[in-house]
Amino acid sequence: MDELIFDLQRFDGVWQIGDDTYATLANAIAAAPSGTETTITLTGDTTEARANVAAGKNVIIDLQGHTYTVSSTSATTVARGATVTYQNGTLEASRISNADLITGQGTLTFNNLIMPSTAYVSSTAGTVTINGTSTITVAGGSV
Repeated sequence: MDELIFDLQRFDGVWQIGDDTYATLANAIAAAPSGTETTITLTGDTTEARANVAAGKNVIIDLQGHTYTVSSTSATTVARGATVTYQNGTLEASRISNADLITGQGTLTFNNLIMPSTAYVSSTAGTVTINGTSTITVAGGSV
């Protein structure tokens, strides 16, 4: 009898690279090849814990109008030598208050992103670029 074995992480997820799907953003980032710009798309609203981006990774996280809600005390750590672009959706925190939503030493870009949060972005030696119609809400106003 033949046996079928499926990697459910690839078939049962809201994050997608090409035709492959992943259960978490962390799994999708891990699958992205180093040194190659890779677009990871969100196919529906999701709430999940943090994701780290290792040096050498270059990922575009396209939310496609959906909301990525972070449930841990920080969302994304961008290592020195890594490049991350969040675009086209909403990035918010469910349990973060006055904590890093995104932190690191790499290159971070926001394109047409909404961040309605009391959390903040921290870059200790990297670059942060805000483009398009991005809105980052801060205490008492927005950027």
